[in-house]
Amino acid sequence: MKLKVNRIIMIAGSIFCLMQSQKINAQTTANSTLNVVLSDVRSIKVNPSQTNVSLIFANAADYNNGVSSNQVGHLEVTSTGGYAIKVKSSGPTLVNGANAIPVNTITLTPTTGTQAAPSGNVVGISIPGANNVQKASLLSAILNPTAVDFISSPTGATKLYYDVKYQASGGTSYINKAAGTYSTTITYSIEPL
Repeated sequence: MKLKVNRIIMIAGSIFCLMQSQKINAQTTANSTLNVVLSDVRSIKVNPSQTNVSLIFANAADYNNGVSSNQVGHLEVTSTGGYAIKVKSSGPTLVNGANAIPVNTITLTPTTGTQAAPSGNVVGISIPGANNVQKASLLSAILNPTAVDFISSPTGATKLYYDVKYQASGGTSYINKAAGTYSTTITYSIEPL
């Protein structure tokens, strides 16, 4: 029994000495994992100061030649990848009570845009995604109640601006109509390319 106790003491002493000879190290580094989670995003906005566009026929030349209005920085686009923008009207005609003008007398033409500052002032060519503007396909669209191709880009961009020219043809479609305001709602939509 004494031999067993001596062995136990000897083993315990060896373990104690071994533990004393080991250096105790404090933790000097710590790790963390950072995750960046990307979502597929597409956004299109009409400049808030341009939600009502008016084409005004005021004289004979307007009825003979048509009228137009260029809306600078009209559309703001953000897309994480290639995108296609389509445009359509809410119906086949611009309506004023019982009177109507066909929407297909209106042409919308996009151009590479200028950037509108929050104050609404133009501050120059859109810098974010400017290289992407050159790759975009810009198509004039005759207004239609069925969505038609308008702008497409194989690459995404952030806060990319497009100007839009609204043009009414004038001519016989605008003659013999009651004076007043003829309206339709125009919808721009964005989808993946």
